[in-house]
Amino acid sequence: MGQKQPRIFVIAVLLQTLMLGCVPESEERDTTPPTAPVLKSRSVDSLYAETGIRPEAGTDAQSYWIRLEWYRNLEGDLAGYLVYRRGEYDAEFPQTPIVNLILGQNLSPSIDPYFVDLDWRNLQPNDTSGDSRGYRYAVRAYDQSGNYSDFSRTAYYRLINNPRDLAVSNPSSGQYFLQWSFESGPEVFFDYFMIRIWDEETGEPMWWLKYTEFSSTHSVLLNVNGSSQSFVAGRSYVWKLNVVANSNPPERSPAGSAVKTSFIYRG
Repeated sequence: MGQKQPRIFVIAVLLQTLMLGCVPESEERDTTPPTAPVLKSRSVDSLYAETGIRPEAGTDAQSYWIRLEWYRNLEGDLAGYLVYRRGEYDAEFPQTPIVNLILGQNLSPSIDPYFVDLDWRNLQPNDTSGDSRGYRYAVRAYDQSGNYSDFSRTAYYRLINNPRDLAVSNPSSGQYFLQWSFESGPEVFFDYFMIRIWDEETGEPMWWLKYTEFSSTHSVLLNVNGSSQSFVAGRSYVWKLNVVANSNPPERSPAGSAVKTSFIYRG
C-alpha cells in the first residue's frame, strides 16, 4: 500500500497543472472613458419647437424648474450620467453631482436623455426684485467599469417671475380669450411673451404667437392672427405661456419662465 502513494501524488500534481493551463488569461480592465456628453443647443425662443436648456412649465405659479437636454452617448457599456450644477458666481462645480441618472432606471437607453431640476427653493426669484440667481449645468457620462468622461460644456439659465392666473374664457361660441397677469419686478426687464397651444392627446401643435404687449394683466384672442390649426370641439388642449427675458448682459442670459394650463374646446 505504501508504494502507491507517490504515484497518486504525481497524478494529482499533473491534473492540477493541466487544469491551471486551461484557465484563460484574465482580460485587461477597461480604462477607456466614455466621450463627454453633448448638450443640445437652445432653440430660438420665438419658434414653436423647444430644445436645450429652458424653463420647465408646471401648472402652479411656484413651479420654478429648469430642464436640461443632451444627446445620448452610444457606448455599449454606458451605465449612466452625472449632472452637476453651480451658481453663476461660483468658480467651479462641486465634487458631488445633484443627480445620478442610471440607464434603465432613471433613463431609457434608447432616447436622448434630459433632466428637470425641481429644486424650486433655490431656483425661484426673489420676492422683492423678481430676479434670481442663475445656474450653470454640466453632465458627465460613466460606464460599467467605473470610467468617467470629461465634463460636457456648460449651459446657463436664470428664472424670473412666473406669469400667474392663467385662464381661458369663452364668452361666445367659437371665441376664446387667453388671460393672465404678470409682474416682472423692479430689477427685471423682459422682451416678450410666447404662447404655445397643442393637442393634449396627440401633442400636435395648434397655435403659437409671439406677444409683445406689456401690462400687468393681459387678454389675447385665441387665433388672433388667423394662423391656427382647426380646433375640434370636445378635445382637450394645453396652453403654455413663456416669458422671455434675454435682453440682459450675455453672462446673465438666457432668462425667463413658463407655466401651463389646459382647457376643453367647446366650439
